[in-house]
Order: sequence, then structure tokens, then C-alpha cells
Amino acid sequence: MKEFDSKLPYMKPKGRTVSTLSMVLLGYIVFILVGTFVLMAPFSSRNYESTRFIDALFTATSATCVTGLVVFDTYMHWSLAGQLVILFMIQMGGIGFMSVIAFLTRSLRVKMSFKDRKFLMESVGIKKKGEFGSVLKNIILGSLITETVGAALLCIRFIPQFGAVDGIYYSIFHSISAFCNAGFDLMGVLGTPFASFVSYANDWLINLVICGLIFMGGLGFIVWDDFIDAKFKFKDMSLHSKLMIIGSLCLIVISTAVFFIFEAKHLYQDMSFGEAFLRSFFEAVTSRTAGFNTTDMNDWSEGSIFMTIILMFIGGGSGSTAGGIKVTTAIIIVLGIIALNTKDGEIILRGKKIGKDVLHQAFVVLATYMILVVIFTAVLLGFDPEFSTKEALFEVVSAIGTVGIAIDDTTVLLSDASRIAIIILMYIGRVGILTIVLSFAKPKRLNNVIIPEENVMVG
Repeated sequence: MKEFDSKLPYMKPKGRTVSTLSMVLLGYIVFILVGTFVLMAPFSSRNYESTRFIDALFTATSATCVTGLVVFDTYMHWSLAGQLVILFMIQMGGIGFMSVIAFLTRSLRVKMSFKDRKFLMESVGIKKKGEFGSVLKNIILGSLITETVGAALLCIRFIPQFGAVDGIYYSIFHSISAFCNAGFDLMGVLGTPFASFVSYANDWLINLVICGLIFMGGLGFIVWDDFIDAKFKFKDMSLHSKLMIIGSLCLIVISTAVFFIFEAKHLYQDMSFGEAFLRSFFEAVTSRTAGFNTTDMNDWSEGSIFMTIILMFIGGGSGSTAGGIKVTTAIIIVLGIIALNTKDGEIILRGKKIGKDVLHQAFVVLATYMILVVIFTAVLLGFDPEFSTKEALFEVVSAIGTVGIAIDDTTVLLSDASRIAIIILMYIGRVGILTIVLSFAKPKRLNNVIIPEENVMVG
């Protein structure tokens, strides 16, 4: 099978076509709204009272966009039915939505433009036309196996603590939530709302299992498939996969060290080395996308909070359950800045050149995210002037990065107007900046017109 050539001209297929980009954007909205109305129903709440539309919408968006920001403690407010609805939205939002669209378009033989088909294939990690079935199978089976193994390991701790039935349920819920990088938890069962895994801060089993699930989900299905194609040999993997794995590991190592150093004479001054290291490691992994925490964010030093904002902004891998500008985007930007100051101005890695269109795309993503962060931080400060700039900035980056961490209970205290702003950010963060931009972009047409150039001074 021949691979798609990205340099081919745009060709509109005959017959009726459908925009996959529009299908993605509208599909998420419809799914969120359906989840919203279900969560509004009295049976979804623990007190059997109807939940306000804006609160149900916020929760449904957070679950579908695998963010984890909540206005209610998940265990204390939602009934078992409500929790299962949230869990289903997490699973669909995390790994199932794009796969379902791919499956439906293939099964129903929907005609798509070349651009839409290429976008859909890249979204789920498909490289060749004939790989739809095998890749979708790998995504679904790989996800279920990983979540099952994670749940089984969590059962070791939760069954003795909560009993067989509840222990299994909590294990499954948190395994799916962690793998999908959602950050929703049921630890309110211990009596403290919004506590996440603070009670398990020194539990190595819980910490390592949750971190392992987050890491696997945040790598991206493209990396998974490539790893299998390379027969589990790192040297035979694609450049994207190598950059993703090395970049993720470097971020974890560096941020773990930074957290450890910043809190050594602050939060960790009375802790042993093992306790301090475990907390630093957990926050280094979860802060990029998952939203769990083993330390109250209000106890962090200013330096650690700033580091967390950076990690949330970067996020995880392309085509993964994570948000942010993505690890490979950050790497390309850094390499691009270095390359632009060299003689040839090109990025060359291991004998391969990174196209300038990739560099331009990376800078577009970075610039757009930064603009949105600035605008929406100003919006939050305008609607909720009692918030500090740090609190508003943290909430905005957490939302657009689909992370789900908050400080000083800002999410709970948001006004309805600010909640709508955060809902918009979570949606943008999940579907992706490029998806939205491409959905409004018109296809290029071939012509021989030469546009004159003119220089503009910058910097």
C-alpha cells in the first residue's frame, strides 16, 4: 500500500462529501450536550435533586475533554449512575471518540476529501490506507488491556480498604481516569472533598500505578502503533516516536528534580528523601495532563506553581489522551529557534530534515495557545476580580491544557460567566487548535500566480 503524499493537490471527491473536521467539532458538542442533560436528571445526583444546567455542562465538558476540573466533588455529589455517566464520557473522550468516527466513516463508506481523510488517519495514528482495521483494533485492545492491568494492581490496595465490590469499582474508575488523563477521582469517599490522592502520598503502589497509566495514555496511540511495528525496538521507531519518548522522559526527570529542589526547604523540610522524591515524581508526571495530586496545591511554593504552569502548557503527545501544545511541538520550537540562528536555518536530526511547514505549524500552535491564555486570563479577572492573576492564569492553563488542577478552590468559586469561559477552553484544548483552524480553512487551489513579497521589520 502506498502512503498518502501530503504534497498532492486538494481534490474534491465526486458525490456528496462530509467534513471530518466538522464531524469532530460537532460530535464533541453533541456528546457533551447529551451528557449534560443526563447529569441534570435527579437520578444522577446523590441527593436526587436536579443539577443546574451550567454545572452539569461544566462537568460533562470536563469529562468528555478529559480535563478533571470539577465544581462538585465527584463522589459526594454524583450518585452511582452519575459517576458511571462521567466514566463513560471519560472513556469516549479519551480514546473512543476519534476511533468511533474512523470506524463509522469506514463502515458507512462516507466520502471524504483528501484533507479530511488525511486528518482522520493522523488523528488515530494510521499511516496507510489499508491499516484502518488493524490500528483501531490495536487502540481498543491496547487501551482495555492497559486499563485492566492498572485496575488489577489498584485492587491490591483498594479491595482490603473498601471491600471487594467497592474496591473493584474504585480500581476500574481510577484506572480509566488515569489512563485517559482525566483526573476525576472518587477519593471523597474518605471524607475530604477535592482531596484527590493526598491520602496516598506515601503509597508507592498507588503512585507508580497511577503514574504508569498516565504516562502510557499521554504517549499517544501513534507511538503505540509505531512501537508494535518496530517489533519493540526503539532504534527502528519513527523520529516522532523517538522524540516523544525521549522528550517525555526528560520532562519527567527535569521537573522531578525541580520540584524536589524548590520544596527542599519548604514543603519537604520535615520529610524523608523517599517521601519527597515520590511526591515530586508524582507531580512531575500528573501536572502535564492528568490533574491528580498527592499534595495540596495551596502548599506549593511559588516556584513549583510556576513549574506546574509550564508543564500544563506543554502537555502530552499528539494523538494521545493528553492536552497542551504537545511535547513534540515544544521540541520542534526549541530546535527551530536554534536552527533559525544557524547558517542553513534547517532542523536536521539523525540525518533527516524537519520540514519548514512543520516548524511553522508548531509556532502557530504556540502563538495561538499563548494568545488564548492571555485573553481568557483577562476574561476571568474581569468576571471574577477577587481572583489573583496567578489564580486566574493557573485556572486558564489548566483548562486549555486539559489538566484539571486548581489552586485555592478557584474552580468551585467561578462565576457562571467564568465557567462558560473555562468550558470553551476545555473544548478547544481537547479538539485541538489545528482542528478548529483547519475546519475553517479553504483548500488551496493550484495556480501560477506569483505574489510579490515585501519585508516587515520585527524584533
